[in-house]
This record gives sequence, C-alpha cells and structure tokens, in this order.
Amino acid sequence: MKTILIHLVLLCPLLLQAQLRPNPTDTLSITDSLLGLSPNDTLPEADSLLGLSPNDTLPEADSLLRLSPNDTLLQQLRISPDSLSTRVTYTAFDSIFTDLPERKTYLFGQARVQYEEMTLEADYIMLDWNKQELYARGLPDSTGQISGKPHFSDGSQDFQASEMRYNFNTRKGIIIDARTTYEDLYLQTRKAKFFSEVDTSGSSLLYGQSAIFTTCNAEHPHYGIRSTKQKIITEKIAIVGPSNLEILDVPTPLWLPFGFFPLKKGRSTGLIFPRDFNFDQRYGFGLNNVGWYFPLNDYLGLQLTGDLYFKGSFRLRTIGNYAKRYKYKGNFRLEYANLVQENALAQTGRKQTFEIYLSHQQDSRAHPSRNIGGNIHIQTGNALKLNYNDPYSQLTNTLSSNFSWRESFPDKPYSMSLTFSHSQNTQTQEVKINFPTFNFQATNLRPFKRSQAVGKRKWYEDITLSYASEAKASLNTIDSLLFEKETLNDLQYGAKHNVNISSSFKILKYLNFNPRATYNEFWYFDQLHKTFDPDTVFVFDYEIDEETGDTLSVTPKDTLYGTVITDTLRDFRAVRQFNLSASLSTKLFGTMLFKRGPLRGLRHVMTPSVSLSYRPDYTGPNWGYFDYVQVDSRNPDSLVIYNKFANGIYGSAPQTG
Repeated sequence: MKTILIHLVLLCPLLLQAQLRPNPTDTLSITDSLLGLSPNDTLPEADSLLGLSPNDTLPEADSLLRLSPNDTLLQQLRISPDSLSTRVTYTAFDSIFTDLPERKTYLFGQARVQYEEMTLEADYIMLDWNKQELYARGLPDSTGQISGKPHFSDGSQDFQASEMRYNFNTRKGIIIDARTTYEDLYLQTRKAKFFSEVDTSGSSLLYGQSAIFTTCNAEHPHYGIRSTKQKIITEKIAIVGPSNLEILDVPTPLWLPFGFFPLKKGRSTGLIFPRDFNFDQRYGFGLNNVGWYFPLNDYLGLQLTGDLYFKGSFRLRTIGNYAKRYKYKGNFRLEYANLVQENALAQTGRKQTFEIYLSHQQDSRAHPSRNIGGNIHIQTGNALKLNYNDPYSQLTNTLSSNFSWRESFPDKPYSMSLTFSHSQNTQTQEVKINFPTFNFQATNLRPFKRSQAVGKRKWYEDITLSYASEAKASLNTIDSLLFEKETLNDLQYGAKHNVNISSSFKILKYLNFNPRATYNEFWYFDQLHKTFDPDTVFVFDYEIDEETGDTLSVTPKDTLYGTVITDTLRDFRAVRQFNLSASLSTKLFGTMLFKRGPLRGLRHVMTPSVSLSYRPDYTGPNWGYFDYVQVDSRNPDSLVIYNKFANGIYGSAPQTG
C-alpha cells in the first residue's frame, strides 16, 4: 500500500505539467513577449508565461513581482541590437506547438504570420527565434495532394511557392517553385532569392533561376520565354539573360540574347508579350502579337507588333490609339504581311498583303465651325480574309472610306471642305479612290449693294453672285496594282469653276424680270487623240487542239478596212461653257361673286411667263472640243466626230446649245 501511494505522489507533478489540447477553432494570436520588446518597451504587466491577468490578486501580494519604475532590475535591462523592431503575430487553425529549449514554434493548419507589412499564409510554418527566420510549406490533404502552399506578400512582393524561407532581420528569403503575377505577365521560377524594399520607393529585388515568362494563366503554362537567369525589380523592370521560346515544353529555334519586361503599372514603354500561339497548316507554328509599346505622350500610345511563323511567314503592324478629352479620339492601324505558302507538290509561293485603317471622331464641343472626322479602310491582296478568321473579315465583300474636313466662317458667306472617299470590292478586287477633293463655296454675294443705304434702293443692288470651285483626282484600278508606279499613269485629275449671276426686279410695276447668267469652266490635263491606220486587217477564228496545241482549222471571221488608233495626250485644256437666260412673269387675279346659292364667289390666279435662253454650239471648230477621224479606207469621206474629253474626270465636253 505504501508503494502505491509513493507512485501516486511521483505521478502528480507529471500530471500537473500536461498541456490542454488547443481547440481547433481557436485563432487566438500568441505574441512572444521575450522577442517582442523594443528599446522603448517597459516590462509587461502580465506575462503570458505566468498566466496572470491584471485582476489577479497574486501580483499584489507577491513582493517579487511588484517592481517600481526605479527598480534596479529594470534599470539593468538591456535590449539586444539584433532584436526585431516590432512584434511578430502568428495564428493557426489547427495547433501551435512551441519548443522552448530549441526556441522554435510550429504552426499547423491555415497558419498565418504577420510582421510589419509582411504576411505569410501556409498550412505549415516553423518559426526559428534563434535565427529570426521562418520556414513554410504545404501539407498533404486526405487525397495526398499538397495543399495550403505558402502565399507571401510584402509591399510590392506577392507570390505563391511550394516552400520558402524568410529572415525577419535581413528581410531576405529563398523561394522554391514560385509563381507571381505582374499585371497580365506571369512568372514561374524554379528557385529564387528575393530582397524586400531595396530602395526608398519600396521596390523589391528578385534573382531567379530557370524561370519562364508567359501570359498563359494555366498552372502549367502552354508557352512562354524561358531563361536561366533573371533580375526583377518589382514595379519597374525585369531583365533576363539568354532566353528561348518554349511551346508545350518543347524548345523552339527562336532565341533572344537578352530581354526587358516592363513591370510598371499604367502606360510605360516595354515589350508586349505574345498572348497566344497557333498552328496553321499553311504557315506552321506561330506567335501572335509580340512587339513593343511606346507611350509617345499623354494622348497617344503606339504599338509595334508582329506575328512570326516558323515557315517564314510574318506580319508587321503599327497600332495607335489617341484621345483628348472634349477634343477628339481615334485609332489607326497599318499592317503588312509576307505570307509563304506551300502546296501539295512542296512548291512555295509568296503573297504580300497591305491594310490601312483609320477612324477619327471630333467632339462636338471642340470647335464651333470646324469639323474633322471619318474612317478609312483600304486593303490589298485580300488581307482581311487571309489574316483574320472572325465573321466580319470572312463575310465582308465591300470596303468603303469617307473622311472629311469642313470649315465654315462665322458671319461670312463662304465655306470650304476637303473630302476623301473610296470604295472597294474584295471579290472582283476593283478599287475606286477619290483622292482629297477640295471645295470652296461663296453664296449670296451682293457686290453692288451699298454699305450705307441712302434713299430708294437701286435695281442693280439686287444682283446676286455665287461662286463655287472644286479640284479633285480619282483612280480606278485593282488592288494588286494600287501601289505600283505604272498605276499613276491612270490617275485622272482636274478642276472646275462655277459662277452664277442673277437678279430680280420689276418692270412697269407689274412685271417680274429675272435675268440669269451661268459660267462653267473645266480644267482637264489629258485629252483623246484619234488617228486612222488605212491598212486592211483580216480577222480569223482558230481551232486549237488542247492536248497538242496544233491548229486544227482556220475560219475567216471579219475584214477591217483600216483601224482607228486612240492615244491619250497629256496636255492642259480649259473647257468653257456659259448660258444666258431671262424670264418675264406676272400674276393676274380674277374674282366672280354670286348673290344666291351656297357658292358665293370664285377667285382664280393666272401666272403667265415668258422665258428665253441661249447656249452656243460647242461642236464647231472654233471651240476645239471635238474632232473628226476617218473610219474606212474605202471611203475617205467616212468621218466620225468624237469628243476629245470623253474620258475626262468631269465627263464629256458640252455639245449643242
């Protein structure tokens, strides 16, 4: 019996040392008071190690714990210069275990550590108070998959990793299999060392090994640029060494000796990383939209991008967007493509396409009397269908452009404009372009009106003058010849002027007289010239064997007794046209009244008028607008009249009056 009592007495101290298992839902933050002292700290009133609350009577009765501010024990207290500057707060959902001899704390299950601006979350975190550092990693779940991987954030740094170490004092760390995001650019690195707040701007520094830059948001990216060494200054720039384009973990022949990736938020100069890659049976593997961005000023941003294919095809484009509040906004695109295609016989062909697009809108509040706006869309080589797969590009058969500048002058009777138009059929490849056409108009001019009217108005003060002029150039061709030098020979250009003079006044009080004179002048820079070749020409039909190319039969078809040859002469000519007209009119009123019946009266108005106009005959030789050409060698008098300006930009010259 005595032996049993002795064993019970010995076991009691062991039972008193047992710890209560923490409640899994308890998230009480535990602060180590020994490590959380700053040089200005005073000794805590209730030490967590003693478990004493401020209302406990034991501290009042215990003379050892009643320390006055002048106590020598406090005066001799010294803070290590290597201690942390502020407290470390840590919590865990599952459990917290502290190894006092080793001075280590272990956190399990949704653990969280916070120190100044640094925050770390993971399923497992170990705090080493001797080294003033932590270690974090994930833990396997019920299925064996690793979950709760470390998520670290510290000002400008924010990343996830499979495991990591971090030193509170030096603010340096090592991360394994880290993944971070800089706006829309993703970085995955096998191993990296980082430094927090290396300069006054709050930027952090990261040195990585075996990293891949990509815009693919998959956990295992489908493509990217892989490099062996990287230096990243957060919110500024990423610098990489020799890099290789990688698609589906397969290295490609595309290498870069070095690279720069801007990490600044907002508009900044830097590389535009490719967002996609594709495979085309005609062109092979390719990268889309890789290039460089230039913010030229506060209102204009410029992109230089391209598509690269491994079989030699490429596209280059310039894209600009601009906007100024209450003024204007718009965008433009210039694109050139050099496409190399291979047919079933392994024969390669090359096709070049070009596209111009511009859209500009002016705010209605920008200017009261000036307006600039419209859109321009021109292509060659069927660029839309070859370069884009969207429904609009594949189904559109016509393109058109309209762009104008219009200016009016307040309190003035004149205005001017400059307009550009274009129409294009993508199936027939026909293109018609009206190059900028200049128009000037002046209306309701009264050149003889007195500035200060004195007495009765004179008849000549009602003479009204209007003037309009136009200059334009047009071109009709096919899109494949649009930028060829020979196409300029088909360019038509000219100008025209129009003057109208009119008036209206009364004769003998009751007659309205309206004279009018019109003058038109057209400027042409080319004219037709026809000559006759008297040689007789025999026309035959030939039947050819398609297989051998031999002539099977020859059948006479026609006989031409001479041929008319038409040439275009580059020469300036002015074609003038005028017209005189006058009209005389009056109004006669008649009234008939009835004394009986429901109809009490009739009133009718008659407006008799007489008009006269004159227009000369322009086919005469004095005008020089027409000429004659012989058409049959058998009859020298077989002459046919033709208009020298039949193909003019303003049509044929007038004929008769």
